[in-house]
Amino acid sequence: TAVPPPITPRGPIAIVDAQIDVSHPAFRDSNITSLGSRPVTEHSGTANAAVAAVPAQSNGLVGVWPGASVVNIPLPDARAITCSDSARGIARALRTPAEVIYLPYGSTSKCDAEEAQILRAVRGGRVVVAAGGIAAESGSPPQYPASLRHVLTVGAVAVDSQPTVFSSTSPALDISAPGYRVATAFAVALDSNGDGYGLMSGTAVAGSMVAAAVAWVRAARPELTVRQAADAVRLGARDVGVSGRDSATGHGILWIPGALARPEPPEDPFEPNDDIRLVDGRFFGRAAVPLSAAGTSQVEGTIDRYEDPADVYRIRIPGSRLVRVSLSPSHGDPDLYVLARKAKRVTDRRRELGRSRRGTGRADVVTVRNRRPKPMTGYVVVRFSAAKQSARADAAAYEIALTGR
Repeated sequence: TAVPPPITPRGPIAIVDAQIDVSHPAFRDSNITSLGSRPVTEHSGTANAAVAAVPAQSNGLVGVWPGASVVNIPLPDARAITCSDSARGIARALRTPAEVIYLPYGSTSKCDAEEAQILRAVRGGRVVVAAGGIAAESGSPPQYPASLRHVLTVGAVAVDSQPTVFSSTSPALDISAPGYRVATAFAVALDSNGDGYGLMSGTAVAGSMVAAAVAWVRAARPELTVRQAADAVRLGARDVGVSGRDSATGHGILWIPGALARPEPPEDPFEPNDDIRLVDGRFFGRAAVPLSAAGTSQVEGTIDRYEDPADVYRIRIPGSRLVRVSLSPSHGDPDLYVLARKAKRVTDRRRELGRSRRGTGRADVVTVRNRRPKPMTGYVVVRFSAAKQSARADAAAYEIALTGR
């Protein structure tokens, strides 16, 4: 049994959800607050906040991280969430000090404004957790934001550690947690029993557990960034079913002791950089600072074919100089590409200046010469080739070195 860390003064978890019942007796001695005072119209906000952080109750109810700080970001109508509602809710969460943002809702329609706010959250060093959806019996259509890149996506398992009949399957699924008949708090005024407690099922309550676990690991292991804490949580899961990652349970079932004992995951400080538009100034309004080839520059990173399928870096090559770009994997088998400045996509073959796709365990090297007297810019891209995408090359960690001559 893992002992919860001391409660941090900053609010580690923001939950964008229905208005919570702030007067609920379970919240009386908690650190659960709300940024709104809308009428309470459903149980989900109250239930998900309680699962994450409610202190121990006399009836045995206790949150994953008892007493942790949670801020509820209320939605106008959690029963009919619009694209703009979600985007505004995430933007509001970004104005809080929360390092973990939880989104317990989903839609089969992709929302560009929602994705933009999630990318801003990632750039700001936050972790976004999302419920994986409850559409298994409808064929598990893609759910958003759960299917977006850079989102920690959560499925639900039952008491037998098997996926529930309703939990959506998806290659984007990262981890699972208990999501069947979970004891929690209900909005008192809406509770037919009148006591404000009950059982709830769904990937939303499972996601609340994972969001709280990420915040817990971050507080217990302050040497980790919050993104490393999230990786420790998903990679420290208890594997079930098919060995390794699978579409039904992700990396397995939430296991906080495994996350606490997990060796420090590699950090990828330049995220989000999986698309040229994210580094050339088109998205964030300012281009990323280029790696210089005037001497020797080194960076480390990771890619994941579902969450982060490519890493892109701007480079600057001085006039009349040559640069040697080397890619040394410490895990997996990524490939190396160098693209010209006018490239708009990571797969733009017309703008390709060089590529290297040597086998597992071998460094990739590309040499590019600037024959003009003026400096030129371009892009270094690390990604899996199409052939390797079809294989089980799920993730890779690497180091890039640029050496100018």
